[in-house]
Amino acid sequence: MWENEAVSRRRIVLHPRTASARRVDRRRNHGSQVRGFNVTNDEVFALVDAQRRAAIGYLLTLLVPAGLGLLALVLIPGLVDLRLRGIPLPWLLIGPVLLLWIVLIAWRHDRRALRTEQRWSEANKPASSPGNYQ
Repeated sequence: MWENEAVSRRRIVLHPRTASARRVDRRRNHGSQVRGFNVTNDEVFALVDAQRRAAIGYLLTLLVPAGLGLLALVLIPGLVDLRLRGIPLPWLLIGPVLLLWIVLIAWRHDRRALRTEQRWSEANKPASSPGNYQ
């Protein structure tokens, strides 16, 4: 009998931040705050998908020619012994040529990723208001 009365008189005391967080209607929030932008998750996922497609495209652009070049060195026996100005052809293909190809592909991917992000941020720019200092 005393136990039931004690349970009914108990009071839960929460930190103010915890209490206010519990009062927020989470069904309407949907995590739509992305660094000052009001966007839906679909718009963020569209940006991520665009970046992923670009990365996969550049990765294939890098790996296919490099793989074909190395495959040609393995399958065509005369290429391994070929020398240009005293330097073996495999060293030239794997060294400076492949390195410059990687740098070029990385530079182009970086520029495209920045353009995609800039277009996305301009399309989803928040409306300016008197309290908005961005």
